Amino acid sequence: MLKTSIFTKGNFIYEQRAVLVDITLLREHESFDPSYLGKLKEEIIKDGFLRKAISVDVNSMVVLDGHHRLNALRELGCNKIPVIFVDYRSPDIVVKKWTVEDDILLEDIIVTKEYIINTALSEKRLPVKTSKHLIMLDGKLLHISTIEIDVDESLDNLKSSRE
Repeated sequence: MLKTSIFTKGNFIYEQRAVLVDITLLREHESFDPSYLGKLKEEIIKDGFLRKAISVDVNSMVVLDGHHRLNALRELGCNKIPVIFVDYRSPDIVVKKWTVEDDILLEDIIVTKEYIINTALSEKRLPVKTSKHLIMLDGKLLHISTIEIDVDESLDNLKSSRE
C-alpha cells in the first residue's frame, strides 16, 4: 500500500503521494556505484521491500534522486517503482554540483536543469554524484530526498504489479 505525506510550505499545505510507475518509462542522467548497488540489493532482498520512493520530474520522467534504488529494482526483476513526482521547472527545485566537501570535485561540468534533462533524454550518463537536487521547503533549501516518503513497498508487489 503506497502512502501519502502532508507538509506545509508557507501558508499552503501539500499532499505528497507516491505512485507506482513502470520502470521502463524513467530516464536516468547519472551512473551508479556498483558496490553500493550490490549492498542496496542485498538490503532490499533481506527486508523484502523498498523503503523509500524516488524523485522524478513529471514532465520529462527524468530521475532526480534514486538512481541506485531504480537500478537495484531493475536488477531484481521488478517492473514498477514508487515515485514522487515533482515539477522540475519549479523555481523551488534547484540543482547544484557536488563539491569537494561532498567528496567529489567535477571541475569541467556545469550542472543546470537543462543539462540534466538533455543528458537523460540523450541516454547518456553523468558520473555518480554529479548533481545534487534541492527543494525549498519552509524557507530552507533541503536535499530532495526530504520529500521521498517511506513506502515500504513489497518486492513481490513491485515484481508483479501491472497497473
